[in-house]
Amino acid sequence: MSAHRLITSWAFLALIAGCDAGSPRLQGTWIGERADGMPSDQQVQANTFVTSTKITFHRNVVTIETAGQSSKGRYRVLSDSGSTVVVAAPSDPDPQTFERVGERRLKWILADGRAMLFMKQDR
Repeated sequence: MSAHRLITSWAFLALIAGCDAGSPRLQGTWIGERADGMPSDQQVQANTFVTSTKITFHRNVVTIETAGQSSKGRYRVLSDSGSTVVVAAPSDPDPQTFERVGERRLKWILADGRAMLFMKQDR
């Protein structure tokens, strides 16, 4: 599944997610920095997509903005330990895994060793 399709589908499903306080590790706005683990013939396109993506977590609401699209919905935390947070929308069969990389970076781990890296936006 393409990163764009994954984001769109996950954000849409998050619209009906359950209510909780969210994860303190995810809170804030994250600006796309680069894609990791993409096949070489898709790397440039993936980087272009990721650098046009912004994710904002506020309590238990996530807003995902890409070039020309914005989706907003609730999410729930399945696990939050160490640097890893796993979240889901109740109707989404695939939980989403985020890993904090230091204080200023967030990695959205996708399938097959792929990931999107985000940098925390200053207030």
